[in-house]
Amino acid sequence: MNRSTATHPTPRGAPIVDEELRRATIEVLRERGFEGLTLERVAESVGRARSTLWRQGLSRDVLFEALVGELAEDFRSTMYPVLTSGGTGRERLVQGLESLCKLLDRHLPLMLATDEAFHQETAPGVPPDYLHPFIQFFHEGARDGSLPAVEDVVSTADVAFNAVAWPYVHLRGRHGWPAKKARSRIVGVVLNGIAAAESRPRAKSRKESEWRQIPEPPRRGEPGGPPCGICDGGTTGAVWSDDNWTLHPPVGGSLPGAVWLASRVHVDSFVDLPEALAADFGRVAARVERAILTLGDLARVHLYRWGDGGAHFHVWFLPRPLGMVEASGMMLPIWEDVLANVTDEELAAAAKRVAAAM
Repeated sequence: MNRSTATHPTPRGAPIVDEELRRATIEVLRERGFEGLTLERVAESVGRARSTLWRQGLSRDVLFEALVGELAEDFRSTMYPVLTSGGTGRERLVQGLESLCKLLDRHLPLMLATDEAFHQETAPGVPPDYLHPFIQFFHEGARDGSLPAVEDVVSTADVAFNAVAWPYVHLRGRHGWPAKKARSRIVGVVLNGIAAAESRPRAKSRKESEWRQIPEPPRRGEPGGPPCGICDGGTTGAVWSDDNWTLHPPVGGSLPGAVWLASRVHVDSFVDLPEALAADFGRVAARVERAILTLGDLARVHLYRWGDGGAHFHVWFLPRPLGMVEASGMMLPIWEDVLANVTDEELAAAAKRVAAAM
């Protein structure tokens, strides 16, 4: 049974947080972050009155503590068999890290929504102690010789825990890796390193001419390459257009309001645009930016052009959420990949709102 969807025991006298409320709390965390979690937003998500939830003894803290308490109880149950098993310190460390991955799978929606869960009290007045089993495994491994002795065991356990947990969450939740593949690859890299110099010969360095791919493979819309998706209508439909440009929503993205603008004429880059279109680009780009900003809660709009996938001129407009300073500059495309995707319908709806404001 998937423990994250099972019936959850509630201490006598404690407010009842049902499964619908748990899912709604996770959804608000995903959309708004830990600071944006409020009882009002959860109530709105489940279609209940805030006053009703309040009378039931529910609050923001109660909702989040229910999720954290469940995670902590599952962690204790998961680690107990490992802590009481035999084997070397290294063997038990491997078991512990693999068991951690299985725990993360059971709580994957929460993990994708926030990284705060492991930092909260597991019960009132009880600080989190998720590193304890791994500290024990490192101590045992140093004693039996299966692991190297380290000066700061706590920091080493902290690194091992987080180096497994968050790449695993990302590869499972964002890239769709199978659990077994993600578990074995990540635990293997954390324990052995990528090079694993002690276990296999050092790879010979390659000359730059050996790893560069020259000539480069043809792009979509180039002679010898696949057909141009924009010219052939193989992309999302335009939500706005004029005589020179078409505006499109993305798919598989995490930033509502992101759009891409393409020229009607098939040219590659800025240097290939006819003079009239090159002059018109600034006008239409300003219109797109102003329209995106009308969505609200946005700091600014980033404009990107790569062109490595297709040879038809198109540029991307990515909105940076207000206050998300960690996504400033070149980090925004990286965060766009890390954040939880919204549905394609949400992306299309936001793009239509942008088009309406053009």
